[in-house]
Amino acid sequence: MLPSQLLAVNCIKCGREYSDGFFKESEPCYLCRRKGYSDSTDESLHYQKKTRPQPETVNCEKCGFAYNIEHFSSCPKPLCDPLFLPRATPSFDQRYRNENDTSNESDTSSLDEDEPLLLTAPFRAFAGINPDSNPGAQADESQGTLGLAIDVFKRAAQATPENFVLSPDGLFQTLSLLMMGATDETRQLLQNCLGEECSEPSGATASSATACGQDQYCITNCLLVSDMHTLQETYKQRLKQINADIRDNVNFSDRASLQSLAQELNHLFCQLTHGLVRKFCQGRDWQSDTSIALINSVYFKGLWERAFKTRSGGAIFTLPDNQRVLLDSFMDGKINASQQAKYKKWRAVSIPYQGDHEMILVLPPQGIMPHEVSPEIIMALFSSLDSEELCLSSSTVSLGLPPFSVDSDTDLIKALAQTTLHSLFTNTLSLGTMLLEPVPVFINVFNQHSAIEVNEQGTEAAAVTHMGCMRGFSMNSPKPIEFTRPFIYILRNRITKKIIFIGQILDPRKSGAGTSGSGTQ
Repeated sequence: MLPSQLLAVNCIKCGREYSDGFFKESEPCYLCRRKGYSDSTDESLHYQKKTRPQPETVNCEKCGFAYNIEHFSSCPKPLCDPLFLPRATPSFDQRYRNENDTSNESDTSSLDEDEPLLLTAPFRAFAGINPDSNPGAQADESQGTLGLAIDVFKRAAQATPENFVLSPDGLFQTLSLLMMGATDETRQLLQNCLGEECSEPSGATASSATACGQDQYCITNCLLVSDMHTLQETYKQRLKQINADIRDNVNFSDRASLQSLAQELNHLFCQLTHGLVRKFCQGRDWQSDTSIALINSVYFKGLWERAFKTRSGGAIFTLPDNQRVLLDSFMDGKINASQQAKYKKWRAVSIPYQGDHEMILVLPPQGIMPHEVSPEIIMALFSSLDSEELCLSSSTVSLGLPPFSVDSDTDLIKALAQTTLHSLFTNTLSLGTMLLEPVPVFINVFNQHSAIEVNEQGTEAAAVTHMGCMRGFSMNSPKPIEFTRPFIYILRNRITKKIIFIGQILDPRKSGAGTSGSGTQ
């Protein structure tokens, strides 16, 4: 903090503004003097305002997206074609028409003949991914991260008594960036929990960014590194291979520049998520002793293989408290009879998009909430839906679904601290292959901002995951301390350690704090 802008000058070494009342015009700031920099006799440099060079940006030749070549080695939008349109483009209804007319198809009963398949009670949805490069990836997913994904969902959903969305892939992509630079116990923990399939993060140039049919699935990664640390060259090169945004000279002590950085990142990721995530970070998210910050975004957009139709008159929806409400908007559609499954009264349907993705909707038994699901139930439903024997049916089933739009901001630390990754938040991290001179750090920020929109034509979803690590030896995140009960106060000399005064406060009302005139029990 500067006592006066009139007294502020710029350090000739680092450019920071400072004022201490005793400065000599030829000296660097006190931080540079602590680092051993000597005095300078060039006084003109001392008062010269250090200006930050303007970032050099270029426009992608394919999509026109403007990006900083100092941060990205190529355009961060992997789908540089007309399909990858900005958020302000016309809606699904204006751009596309469904070519599959299902009006003449045979319509059979639902899984239970006396129970139509209408999602008019709390349910959950999965945007499933069918990898095109590894046929065994789905099995690996079930045995590896699927259980962890469901566990995180259960805990986050239970703590969120409202509409909610989470991106496990965004979470695992962020942890993959961490694992790539981790050593010792940190790496072993991440490998045990995530498996080898998450050992390498995906990026804008990776095979996970696809444009099959009308599907778009895009991943972007970003790394912020304190100017007090140096990245390992091998780690930096691996990040460049996935076209990650690398900013390895961040001054986390400069609050003004952090605010500008937050605005810049919010603008960038707003564009990358087509406006679904407009703001995910603030300057105050990073403390002065922040070492690194990892940021990941995922974006999905897909058209239904069979478009839904709007139901006139809406539908009745039963809320968790058994209150029945009338929905003005409701959608009717059809699926193949083979696209449904049942396990222990839990029901699931698969709704395919035109490309390689599908939406799996899971309807709990009556009286059961979505967060009561288990990995066993999901694995059984997935196994049934993936069974090749069910693909022979050509009959159709009617499906009713409300359109929905959800926006969630989730503190992942609370959910992950209750899973097999709990020691990630109780022990310091070892980042021996990320930082040249690694120091003990702990995770103090792990948030995800997710959004999804589902309508008659398709789905658009995005998530930005943000992890921050601070230097320190305690994994307990700093918590506010409020002296709202009797306390002791001590005034002492920091050099001699002598106690000058000591006392207690039992009732602040008698010591000048005042009172509203009313008490509470």
